[in-house]
Amino acid sequence: MNSYKKIAKSSGLIASAQILKMAFSMVRNKVIAIALGTFGFGIWGLYQTLIEIIYNFSLLGVDKSGVREIAIIESKNKKEINETTQVLQILIWILSIVTFATCLFFSKTISQSLFQSDKYSSGIMIVSVVFLFKGAATCNSTILNGLQLLKPLASSQILGAAIGTCSVITLVYSVGLSGIPYFLLLIAISEWLTSYYFLRKNYKISPNIPFDVFKKKYQIFFKVGFGFFIAAIVAAASTYLARTFLLKEYNLESLGIYQASWNISNLYIGIILSAMGVDFMPRLTKSITQKDKASSLINEQMEFGTLLASFGIAFILIFSKTIITLLYSDAFQEATEIIRWQAFGVFFRVIGFPLSYAIMAKKKSYHYIAVQIIFWVSDYLLLVLISNTLGFKFLGLNYFFSYIIYLLLAGTVTYKLVNFKPSKLLIKIFTISSCFLVLSFIISFLLTGLPHLFAGVLTLIALLLWMNYYFKKYMNINAMSKLNELITSIKK
Repeated sequence: MNSYKKIAKSSGLIASAQILKMAFSMVRNKVIAIALGTFGFGIWGLYQTLIEIIYNFSLLGVDKSGVREIAIIESKNKKEINETTQVLQILIWILSIVTFATCLFFSKTISQSLFQSDKYSSGIMIVSVVFLFKGAATCNSTILNGLQLLKPLASSQILGAAIGTCSVITLVYSVGLSGIPYFLLLIAISEWLTSYYFLRKNYKISPNIPFDVFKKKYQIFFKVGFGFFIAAIVAAASTYLARTFLLKEYNLESLGIYQASWNISNLYIGIILSAMGVDFMPRLTKSITQKDKASSLINEQMEFGTLLASFGIAFILIFSKTIITLLYSDAFQEATEIIRWQAFGVFFRVIGFPLSYAIMAKKKSYHYIAVQIIFWVSDYLLLVLISNTLGFKFLGLNYFFSYIIYLLLAGTVTYKLVNFKPSKLLIKIFTISSCFLVLSFIISFLLTGLPHLFAGVLTLIALLLWMNYYFKKYMNINAMSKLNELITSIKK
């Protein structure tokens, strides 16, 4: 199987899992919204926000570095694999217990801060247990990912989401508002049970690692994970400052419009990147010491990702008004202007993401942190500058220009690390894709009604035909066959 086909197969598999997880989440949210009303759904949302914020920092990037460390030794002796997975388990359990204990101890403070009342402190105590099960589930998924057991990984994600959703739907009408913390705990337990089942089915970890081995290995996890951890803090801080600025500069409605535009422009790409990243990091890690092979892998990932992403971005550009109305309402139509610029930023994000993986695969945490800091600081400063000079509807430009800066900077670093240079095929795909996106932008900006629909559909058909031609000629991929395989995997 050539490299492109491997990318297509693994990306399709994980993408189908991501789509189904999202579908189960949407069903779950819909049922809770109907059963508990706006007040209950608000409580549900606040608990979810708490879990997301704390969990993003709780593992200190150890889970992400774990994928890299396991991937490096995947083809070596079983003893070393076993030792590495045990170290990962111990570290994640320690961090999860610390997070659980901290959340439990400060439950009243968290309740007061989050809900403006301490009456939800008992709910916070129950939610604190979520971090134990989420940590264990993440550990299992990390091991499956590092060993490139992608089918079991996808299966565990789908089954976990299904069981969690069915459990919540079954209980929500009988338990009501008081059951919200328990619903979140049920979802976490479901994720842990399914990930544990598929891990044990495909790989067995022998316990009792010697302490001297643990002492030798654990520092490696923190060294690599440190880069991901600091990058997450910088991203969270920049996002918080940006949202705070928009709230002060405009109003709550404008902030909601900006958030809606960001959600829409990144939804499709988020699925693609998470799907491709699962396969790409382990494969790149194994070859990172071989500069020519590493550079080739990066180019292949960028070529495939750029080609695949171009259709979704063009679709969003052309039909952004319709998408906004369907997902939100006509009151959010002002987001259309912002989406047009953000979509181009998303395009550069797709191209740039393999470069950041290459930096971390080389264990250059400080390089990675520097690139991330420059990107997020640029994004915030440009947001303020564009807001003060061009106005609200041009805010997406900050995202666009920031990713150009990111691409140039990450490209320079990757060139020095692995001698990466863009291939002729990548340049060709980038150029033609850009032309289609500019055409889509013009159609969305100048045309309305039937001319807009006709020109938009014609452009998307032409884009699909071009994509299919390039997939066949340069990557030996039958796109229609792969689409059928994806549909079949989703049905299963």
